[in-house]
Amino acid sequence: MKIIIRYCSQWGNMSTKTCTVNPNIKVAQLKQQIAQLTDIREEDQTLILNEHTLEDDRHLFSYNPEDCQFIYVNRENQAVEEEAPETEVLEVQKGYNRMKGYEKLGIVHEDSEEEDDTRKKSVGMHKSQMEIAAEFIKLVKCNDIPAVKAMVSNHKSPSFDIINDRQYCGFSGFHYANQQGHEELVAYLIEEGADINFCTKDRQSPLQLALKNSKIECAKLLLSKQVCDVNYCSQGKSALQLAVQKGELDIVELILKHPQFDAQAVDLSEIKGDQHATQLVTYHCQQKLNKAQELVKPKAQKGYIKKVNVMKFFHYKRYLTLDPEAGTLCRYKTESDCPLNPIETIALSTIVTVWNPKREWYMKSDHEYLSVSFKKSGVEILLFCSKSKTTILSWKKSLEDSILYYKETERKIAQLSIQGDIMALNQYIGSGGGQFNLIADSRCQSLNENAAQHLKVEAQQVQEQLQQQQQQLQQQQQQQQSSPVRTLSPVEGNHGNEQNKHYLINYTIIKQIGQGAFGKVFLVKYNPTNQVYAMKQLNKRKLLQKKQVKFAVTECDILKQVDSPYIVNLFQSFQTLNNLYLVMDYCGGGDLSFHLYKHKTFNEATCKIIIRQLMKAVEYLHSKDIIYRDLKPENVLIDNESKIKLVDFGLSKQTEIGKARTFCGSPAYLAPEVLSQKGAVQATDVYGIGTVLYELLIGEPPYFSEDLDTLYNNIRNDNLEIPTRLSKPCQSLLQSLLQKEANKRIGCKIPSQVNWNIIKQHEWLDWDNPQEKVNFGLTQENLASVVKNYTHNLGDTDYTEENYKLNRIVGWTFARVV
Repeated sequence: MKIIIRYCSQWGNMSTKTCTVNPNIKVAQLKQQIAQLTDIREEDQTLILNEHTLEDDRHLFSYNPEDCQFIYVNRENQAVEEEAPETEVLEVQKGYNRMKGYEKLGIVHEDSEEEDDTRKKSVGMHKSQMEIAAEFIKLVKCNDIPAVKAMVSNHKSPSFDIINDRQYCGFSGFHYANQQGHEELVAYLIEEGADINFCTKDRQSPLQLALKNSKIECAKLLLSKQVCDVNYCSQGKSALQLAVQKGELDIVELILKHPQFDAQAVDLSEIKGDQHATQLVTYHCQQKLNKAQELVKPKAQKGYIKKVNVMKFFHYKRYLTLDPEAGTLCRYKTESDCPLNPIETIALSTIVTVWNPKREWYMKSDHEYLSVSFKKSGVEILLFCSKSKTTILSWKKSLEDSILYYKETERKIAQLSIQGDIMALNQYIGSGGGQFNLIADSRCQSLNENAAQHLKVEAQQVQEQLQQQQQQLQQQQQQQQSSPVRTLSPVEGNHGNEQNKHYLINYTIIKQIGQGAFGKVFLVKYNPTNQVYAMKQLNKRKLLQKKQVKFAVTECDILKQVDSPYIVNLFQSFQTLNNLYLVMDYCGGGDLSFHLYKHKTFNEATCKIIIRQLMKAVEYLHSKDIIYRDLKPENVLIDNESKIKLVDFGLSKQTEIGKARTFCGSPAYLAPEVLSQKGAVQATDVYGIGTVLYELLIGEPPYFSEDLDTLYNNIRNDNLEIPTRLSKPCQSLLQSLLQKEANKRIGCKIPSQVNWNIIKQHEWLDWDNPQEKVNFGLTQENLASVVKNYTHNLGDTDYTEENYKLNRIVGWTFARVV
């Protein structure tokens, strides 16, 4: 059988090795194999499988391992090597810096959480920090509090967070303090800025570490903090499950009473262990759910309030709207920007907690304060203030009530959808839409009767704004039609019969597989044929608020006209009252960025297979006069046959004059002509192919820099650096694809009309090679099993005869003839 070894190298990298083992061997023999695969000696290994520490004299099969299951290797007695080669240190440092750079450019990888501002630092400085981290962890393990305090005082800085740093071995000092039950040290580190939700590299939170090791006092300390994420689940266990399993009733009660605890997220069938603890959880969750069912819908709120800036020095007057039915908290610069131009829209489902913070140095004595934390890329906090205590209390109560109501609404919609009660569902969804209640700041508390009457009229106008949404949708589509971009011909048939058709009911929603700014992606089964597809759901309200309708329509229109084995093809598009849907080919192999992150780089043979297929996809698009403009590894998917497919056409344009002038795309992959705002041409896609090939071979995009201004300057002015380890033909192709002047790129003498025949003749491509499957070590997904074991719910229904004219995007619906 195959097992996957997950371990932390001596430089802090989380590494993975796969090996084939006989389940009948003893754990001691397994350690011998691991020692040969890694740099960890047998005596320094602690093996963990299914949260059990493996004992040397027991057989592996006694722990019930499954094929391709992870075994975690904890490295004991780790020390920094004194004679580590400089090149190795530099390579590690370069890796961390590159991860930081990806975050700045919005390309976030799962493990890129370390803060490292030392990109230009010397090798010696980097090694010094590793030694400091090792010494700090050793002192924490020994519970040497005076020495720990001295180290924190001497070494805590913006460039090196000694408390939360986990580069040394995947655990920070704070993690070890919780794991070993040093409660006094835990309290001190929290006071000094320890992140109580920051996980180890194998995804264990401090709370989970404390509970797994029965360090109850440490767990209580963590649970006393409002920001503690008690719902977090990893390795199949949440903190609540661990507490029930160990029969820790005090901890169970603290979790159940914690302000972040979400009863609806608890699967009671998974709560197993102590009988009394299980009964307590069941009773508490049922009570919460029963209370939620009795909720009365809170009124939508709006009004001015002051927002405290990030540096805490300034207050800005901002206009807020809170809509419990839509599930949104919107922030605007002024009232006139509402509802179409928000600074930020926060989904109520992402709000972690709302609280009145304790007094700090920056707070004005005559102001009251309100904090709102919510999940974005991490957990972010908004801070508001007002001279009026009533204003702050009103917003706090409204937010709490609205969050609770919205969660219950989502649960009820899901329940009715599962029951198939369409009439009740439409009635439930359509029963909302009330007026906004004004929460006035202190300066406008004394309103006279005329002002109050004015506000009443204003509130009625909000209802009219909702009715104007259809007109706004149509206006955005008209603007698109009047732009230089050619409007594509609709492919579907008679729209007059569209309202009589039902689409959503034909699909079984299996599970959610992705999420973006405007909606989600689901794995679905088309019931008439049992074929599996990926369904993208786009929320009309969010598209309208962010003025993104035209990009959604662009993607749909282009997908209607393309049909290529190298492109994710559209099977069907349709709409409901609230959402737009695109049903496309399902690619279960992930995207190139995922595999690039795993493998770091690829050999030339693999890159040839990928690039040939990518070129075929782009050549096909160019034959349709479509410029893709956003080539990057994230937009290249691997299907279930290990072949390449291009996806995401929101930024693509089809033009009559061969040039698209809008400035868009991902910063690290921008061509010089786009950066100079000269417009994108077909040659821009040739440059894009070059950036993808370069990253696959080298591990980062060409001209890459953490700093955005430096990156742009590099793209415009720097010479391309190509490692000499690459073959001469490969170096030649990279140079010819990545020429700064569009007309000097291979096959691009006329930049608006690429000559693909010239490109195909390049010797490195080996164009006539029929090989199209890439070998990334993918395991074939058993879709039949997935379909059987998972069911999901959208909380949405098809149009009915009563509402089919509302909120329609003209010409959206499409069905491919197969």
